Amino acid sequence: MSGIQNFGNTCFVNSVVQILRYVKPVVKELVTVSAKKDFIQDFINLLYQDSKPDNFVHHLKDLGFDPLFQHDAHEFLITMLDKLYENIDNENPFEGVFENTLVCKNGHKSVSKEKYVCLSINGGIKEGLGELQEPETVRCKCDHCSETVMTKHVVVNPGKVVCVHFKRFNIDGKLTYKVPIITKWNGYKLVGMCNHIGSCTGGHYTATVKTGNGWMHMNDEFVEKIDGVPKTSRVPYLMVYVLDK
Repeated sequence: MSGIQNFGNTCFVNSVVQILRYVKPVVKELVTVSAKKDFIQDFINLLYQDSKPDNFVHHLKDLGFDPLFQHDAHEFLITMLDKLYENIDNENPFEGVFENTLVCKNGHKSVSKEKYVCLSINGGIKEGLGELQEPETVRCKCDHCSETVMTKHVVVNPGKVVCVHFKRFNIDGKLTYKVPIITKWNGYKLVGMCNHIGSCTGGHYTATVKTGNGWMHMNDEFVEKIDGVPKTSRVPYLMVYVLDK
């Protein structure tokens, strides 16, 4: 449960890494992995205690993240998951599948599947996923007849790990709506949250993680034990759930 040094504005890295350290489907499978690329191996090493964060920070500019400037934690997580699992043979446990079904008024169906690693929603997880899977009318040509208006149905099939991204920024500024913090959901358990404090122009990321010693708040180098998580909060930006076996 060690903290991680901040090298200017690298709290976006620290908060994501602290969560991944407690995602067992990730860290259990990476213990014996030796990556060919230095930046991948340095990132893997960072997921374990007593690693040297400066080794990975040296690679951030090459990945499009200058450590002297603020960056988006969600963007960093997606980038590193893509880079990591592109360069090793392991399956990405964050990967789920959207099953999209288009139906015309004549009953013709067209089904397609699309992989994803993070669910971006508005509001809490239940209402956000409900909205994501709500049928909608779309304009497209049916493959079987001349109809150009169809109904789209989306079914979310999650993987071993579910990352929920709350849409908190738009052209008007930061959205500070409260979300319920649900620790157990559809057979999954909450293992960590990335929190954002501040505005679009300046802010700070921390992490809240479930460890073997209970819930901990990780704020760069500082680690603090807390009594638990609140029922609702305005600060969660990412929530990570793991299949509860």
